[in-house]
Amino acid sequence: MQTDGQSLFSRYCEPCFRGNKESITFSWCSDCEETLCSACDEAHRISKASMSHTAIAVDKMSSITPITVSSYVLCEAHPEINMEFYCSEHSLLCCRACIPTIHRFCSIVSIEDVSKTAKQSALFEKLSIDVKELFDATACLKDRRSNNLEEIIQQELTITSKIKQLKAVFDKHFEKLESKLENEIKQLKQKVVSEVTQNENAIDKLYISLKKHKADFQFVTDHGSNKQAFMLANILKPEIEKKESELNELIALERKIGVEFETNVDNVYLENAIKSLGTIKISETSIEYKNIRPSIAQSMKSKEEKLA
Repeated sequence: MQTDGQSLFSRYCEPCFRGNKESITFSWCSDCEETLCSACDEAHRISKASMSHTAIAVDKMSSITPITVSSYVLCEAHPEINMEFYCSEHSLLCCRACIPTIHRFCSIVSIEDVSKTAKQSALFEKLSIDVKELFDATACLKDRRSNNLEEIIQQELTITSKIKQLKAVFDKHFEKLESKLENEIKQLKQKVVSEVTQNENAIDKLYISLKKHKADFQFVTDHGSNKQAFMLANILKPEIEKKESELNELIALERKIGVEFETNVDNVYLENAIKSLGTIKISETSIEYKNIRPSIAQSMKSKEEKLA
């Protein structure tokens, strides 16, 4: 796998390529979202139209995948128009077509003006932290599910081993009881695995989504412009709040499930008529809410206590 900066970008300068020239990529402009050669980079920095843009040398961006904020800038109400304004009364991004209709009587400012210190804003900082915390909590949730499945497999092996140790004592009679227990453990294993994995699709979807958001915030933090930071924070704010709610719901449903083998069989008991070797049952252990905010964890714990 290539790890050099240029492996993540077009090899050639995009403005030159459009002019039927092939110039090696030197930098990436976050605002234009395209690669530049050294000559275009220099012209980009002194041009009045682009001198405020953020251009980063690609050799300083190894192993970092740049995000394209263009996927965020189109107006939902007017999909063909970019959002270039901000309504302070509704705390919403909007396009020029929204102003005379939706925001006719609102206080409207240019995103260029209001986003100058967006990367240092409390909202951007909070959402960056929230995304990281939610991503870490989701990763821990995935790990616990994976570990639980591993434990169930090991528990099955351990129980099977104990059963086989008794087999020598019970001989043919044991073989009949063994078959019964092995069928039981397979059925219960299927049940507990099904319960452990019932929310796996939702967790994986949440994990992938938060991983993307985390990468976006990291890129904008390290290499993006203030305009990008402002837009990204405002666009993803409701999405992050929704993801947090989804994660809390998944964690609230989480239980550690396993199987156990119990027996009261000994040498004396074996001399008598034996109808059962023991039982295999599902064991559950509540998980402490360590990976979500204390206030939310306490709220969930209180709800559980009320239901108990």
